[in-house]
Amino acid sequence: MFRAVSAFLVLALFASFALAQPYDYHAYIDADLRTTTGCTVNGGGQTFAGADWRLTARVTGSPPQVTARNLSQCVGGTFQSAVALPGGPYPVARNVGVPVGGGALADAIEVAVSRAQIVGANSLVRIGYTAESASGSLDILFTTNGTAGGGPILIGEQV
Repeated sequence: MFRAVSAFLVLALFASFALAQPYDYHAYIDADLRTTTGCTVNGGGQTFAGADWRLTARVTGSPPQVTARNLSQCVGGTFQSAVALPGGPYPVARNVGVPVGGGALADAIEVAVSRAQIVGANSLVRIGYTAESASGSLDILFTTNGTAGGGPILIGEQV
């Protein structure tokens, strides 16, 4: 049974820039599978329409750790003030992901929220991800293949 909406982000974080500034990793959750409700998130020439919730992990420090997690609901097309989630800090999984070139492996950031906190969620939800540095650098993954026309990232259970 699907009890939690979780996001396991495998992202290239090279120590030279990861340690210099905080990064926010967002998982946008379309809980009702409708692009006509929720917030619209734009960036990098892509759009994620229908984000009902934004789950955020903040990564800081040396070695990098998830130092804060929060959840924001979209109401009237705007994300509301974030609610801090308990737990942490906890480490970033270093050099355990997919190959990113030059023999390096990507790092992984794990963040989760109780399914009960995602009010109105279907058993299947659509997810989009962004990674944002304090200087404004932005990486986006809104589709399964990373392109604007790619298929949606779906998690949960189909009934």
